[in-house]
Amino acid sequence: MPKKEKIFSRRDFFKITGVAGAGSIVASMGKIASAADFHKHFITFGGKDIKPDVAVKDIKMIEIMDTFDIMFSLNSYLVGVHEAPTKAQAEEVAKALAQTLGEMLGVK
Repeated sequence: MPKKEKIFSRRDFFKITGVAGAGSIVASMGKIASAADFHKHFITFGGKDIKPDVAVKDIKMIEIMDTFDIMFSLNSYLVGVHEAPTKAQAEEVAKALAQTLGEMLGVK
């Protein structure tokens, strides 16, 4: 499993994006492998591939243990939403992450 360089708490995430995470949603960003590699790891352990409704290049989503995870890359960073209680919440947080972190990194 790739090591995460930065874990954002719900409070940190709200400060960055203005979107309040629900339940145990955690967002991460780290200089690690690709979203596809992370996705394969979760599928290996019983995750179900889900098509996310988020317009981000190469985005991956899985449902595992009754929660939803989304992974995608921005520049050399892997960005993820972890343990969202619903698909809609995972997508909302992913959209906010993509927009806000994209602006911070100068990615459109």
